Amino acid sequence: MLFRVPFLRALFPDAVFLGAERDGLATAHSVARWSQRFGRTVRGVRHHWWGVDGRKWRALCAEALPREPDLAPHRAELAALADDHARAALEWLLNRRQLERLRTARTPSLHVVRLEDFRREPEVVLAGVLAACGLAADPELLVQARATLALAERQPAGLIPLPEPLATAFAAELERYRG
Repeated sequence: MLFRVPFLRALFPDAVFLGAERDGLATAHSVARWSQRFGRTVRGVRHHWWGVDGRKWRALCAEALPREPDLAPHRAELAALADDHARAALEWLLNRRQLERLRTARTPSLHVVRLEDFRREPEVVLAGVLAACGLAADPELLVQARATLALAERQPAGLIPLPEPLATAFAAELERYRG
């Protein structure tokens, strides 16, 4: 929904936008694993992370990719990516860049949470989210958050092969994120 904020703001003028971010390698591994675990074929049509029959992937490549001067000239090659890890790396990169645009524009009611911070200090991060949303603290919510975080598997963060120019752009953004 990062790419739909103006539309959502028009529909819901008082909305609070919660941006969640995570390390790019962990994200790529997690997305690939999700598609393997939960993807299925229904009446000959693939349903997975990339949407029914790849609709989400096609929309991402058609709408978000052309906005990136360094990647747009390679749109056909990048849109043809089939590997879930490489696709997830591109999605993460496009999302990170869009989130930075929203931050730079000082988008009203935008609250960003890093998963790594949430794992390390769930009380602090959850308190910030609830405050940003105008919600009261709920001790049971913190209990549930801790339980969910404890169950969440940490994905391997090994390198993934990416074609150029995605490899260069991804590495640079990952370095900024980890910076």
